[in-house]
Amino acid sequence: MKQHVSESVDGDLPLWWRLRLWVRMKEAFGEESEVRRTLLAFYVFDRLIPAWRQANASLRFRLIPDLHNYLARSHFLGFSSRDTLEAASKDWGRSYEEFVCSVNWDKHDARFYVYDAGHFLLLRCRGEDDAYYSHWGLISRAFDDENMPTELSLGDSYIWDVHFVGAMLAASGAPWQADICNPELRRRYWINWIENIVPLFTGDISAARDVVWWG
Repeated sequence: MKQHVSESVDGDLPLWWRLRLWVRMKEAFGEESEVRRTLLAFYVFDRLIPAWRQANASLRFRLIPDLHNYLARSHFLGFSSRDTLEAASKDWGRSYEEFVCSVNWDKHDARFYVYDAGHFLLLRCRGEDDAYYSHWGLISRAFDDENMPTELSLGDSYIWDVHFVGAMLAASGAPWQADICNPELRRRYWINWIENIVPLFTGDISAARDVVWWG
């Protein structure tokens, strides 16, 4: 992974590489890999929230990412039902067009994508990200050198995740927005993710929980 990021022009770690990592984690940790991946998502998402609070979103939408974070954690701890998370996702979807219309996208402010990241966190907690990957055959394609899935090639933000949003935030844009973003900052984000963040969630599981809940 690190070599790919270091050598790529855009400094990106595309979806197919992350899918390979999730498969390797499943092989190494079995069902516990789901817990580890969810904890990793919590950790990354928490580090997106300060940027969101600076985005000056409309008051109507300002608390939604925090709400999604709270509901996801509550579900993880066994206090909120799956139905509660599904209802939150439906509410998010119904109001999404209104949110998009409320944003001045001419500023190309990647901070507004944290609004999407909260929804991706809900999907991760329910395992629906994997269900989507499986439905479209993306996991097997991740190991097919002729047909590896990327965020750009799929053209559907539904397969994004909190990690990709973090990279967009770091670089001020997506890999395909070369005219406005900084690939070196994206590269730095992913190398830090690979070297320093992922290892927190592939070691002792109690330590992984502690780093999410207690910092």
